[in-house]
Amino acid sequence: DLGNAARCVGAMRRGFGGGIFTVKMRSGWCQSEENFLEASKVAEGEGADGIILHPRFKSQGYSGNADWGKIALLAASTQLPVAGSGDVRSAAEAVRRIAECGIAAVMIGRAALSRPWIFRDAARLMEGLPPLGEPSSREIADDLLLQYDDLAAERGKHVAVSDIKKFAAWAMRDFEHSSLARKAVMEIKDPEAMRRAIMSFGDGTLDFAYGGGDG
Repeated sequence: DLGNAARCVGAMRRGFGGGIFTVKMRSGWCQSEENFLEASKVAEGEGADGIILHPRFKSQGYSGNADWGKIALLAASTQLPVAGSGDVRSAAEAVRRIAECGIAAVMIGRAALSRPWIFRDAARLMEGLPPLGEPSSREIADDLLLQYDDLAAERGKHVAVSDIKKFAAWAMRDFEHSSLARKAVMEIKDPEAMRRAIMSFGDGTLDFAYGGGDG
């Protein structure tokens, strides 16, 4: 409903004031209702400063592949800066998409959860420098410990044990025996046992039968 979209974008633009205000959209509700070009004109007319397009239909969820041809088409049809989103899994792909589609930026979502260094390497590539590549298990463990300590300080140790599990699972996914390592970490309940498990993952000595870990 482009009329409702115009009212929503206009109201948010007025409420947001003078800050940079971008609108993220999909290709449309379904294939028979593709309207991202029309929606982008609405956003531009209501004062948006930029547009982010995830080129899947709402009905697709995250199935299928993102159609980056639509992002290039949008970039060629609007005066606003365009950012593309969808299926960017590496720093090299992020840089390539910017060049191929003539866009201002890419938005990286799911890949950032398991590979947060993707931003560092993309920035290096855009500066003409080689990427640093995948960090070692020791580097990942050190980062997880910093995050774990921050969570513990902010939310308490026992909440931190629960919260760090999803980040540890993402970070460990590309290493040898990753499924066993993730299973071991998921079963830990004790704060100190979690700290030891993260440290031993970095050293390559994680006990895959950690179990509940010290209660």
